[in-house]
Amino acid sequence: MVFISSDKLHYALYLSIALLSLLPLTECGQIRLVGPSRCSGRLEVLHEDKWGTVCDDHWRITNAVVVCRELDCGTALEVVKGAFFGMGKDEIWLDDVQCAGHESSILKCAHRQLGESNCGHNEDVGIICSDNVRVLNGSNRCNGRVEVHHNGHWSRVCSSDWGISEADTLCREINCGVPVTPSVVPHFDDAHDMSGVKTSCFGNESSIAQCTLQELKGSL
Repeated sequence: MVFISSDKLHYALYLSIALLSLLPLTECGQIRLVGPSRCSGRLEVLHEDKWGTVCDDHWRITNAVVVCRELDCGTALEVVKGAFFGMGKDEIWLDDVQCAGHESSILKCAHRQLGESNCGHNEDVGIICSDNVRVLNGSNRCNGRVEVHHNGHWSRVCSSDWGISEADTLCREINCGVPVTPSVVPHFDDAHDMSGVKTSCFGNESSIAQCTLQELKGSL
């Protein structure tokens, strides 16, 4: 659902959809995604000064939520299994990882002991994150407060001039189906300490980043 303001006051934009869908590691030092961009690729963990991969056993979207948040990569879009982004080398550091989604670190999720696994590199897990857009404080990954990464920081999206073209682009980017207009505006916590961004899209863009973004100064 997308709330479209009837006036020109700058309210925070809230997003939901018709169909419900479904931080650095202190213990390990670092994680990374090895692939076409910094926010999509094969998941690797640095441990004992060596990069190693993560087995895809039991991986689901809640695991990816933790990874994308940890890397500041927006919303988790997909878990890809079977070494989709190619097979890693050397160590497989993690196996049987199971997260609830609220953890600040992959190592705070349930998993086997580091370095213990029963899989090969043909099961290296990959993650795809949205990179420049995220949806927060909702009941699932497809509803909540919308924020975009613009000019080096996260900003809330404002409802002024927001329409169906912008909503279509956003929902398509984060694989969340078709936007609809709610009868009641949901509340996902305000973000008055953040700057706001106005968006203008044609509707055929593959990403909000391809739309015109205008940062608004001051309190919105």
